[in-house]
Amino acid sequence: MLEIERIDMRRSALMRVSGRIDSSTASTFEEELMAAVDDKGNVVVNLAEVEFLSSAAIRALIAALKETRERTINRGDLVLTNVPTRLKEVFDLAAITSLFTFYEEEVYAVGAF
Repeated sequence: MLEIERIDMRRSALMRVSGRIDSSTASTFEEELMAAVDDKGNVVVNLAEVEFLSSAAIRALIAALKETRERTINRGDLVLTNVPTRLKEVFDLAAITSLFTFYEEEVYAVGAF
């Protein structure tokens, strides 16, 4: 089961995600990401409690990242925080690690904006 807690900060939206992001939940995940992009421009995604990340979830993250950088007025960004090692390996295997900025702690990711 996918759960997303969104906290709107002054300059960004913080999304704490938990559960599985698979083919059945990726569309919900992408909708929530895009809503945060539309509302705030800058998005911090905390993946600490994510158990599984499918290719559809990765596509959603890349689409939201692209949207932040292309569509927002002040060119926003999407950053990832608290990414477990097993999920970081998925990013490495997909050869997309360089697309994202990773933060070890949520406070630093939020502070980047």
